[in-house]
Amino acid sequence: MTFSVSEQGGAIEFDCAQAKIDDPLTLDGRGRFEVKGRYVPERPGPVRRDQSTEGRPARFRGAVRGRAMTLRVTVDDGTELGPYRLVLGRRGRVFKCR
Repeated sequence: MTFSVSEQGGAIEFDCAQAKIDDPLTLDGRGRFEVKGRYVPERPGPVRRDQSTEGRPARFRGAVRGRAMTLRVTVDDGTELGPYRLVLGRRGRVFKCR
């Protein structure tokens, strides 16, 4: 997984999925965060004309401790993903559906 963060939000690349966070990732006094965004599952092959690429509402929560971040994702249908552990500067391995 890779997670790119900017002042406006973030973009996440999962194995066979992606996500977008439209709000800044603000940490509380204990290094925790919780933001809303969209989770877009992917599948092998071309995108069908009737297939939505908008994704599903999701909540992204976690914590930052030093250079490490833990992340959990809850999709609006109740599906929970994670926990994921990311380390700043360490390259993630992502296998995309093709």
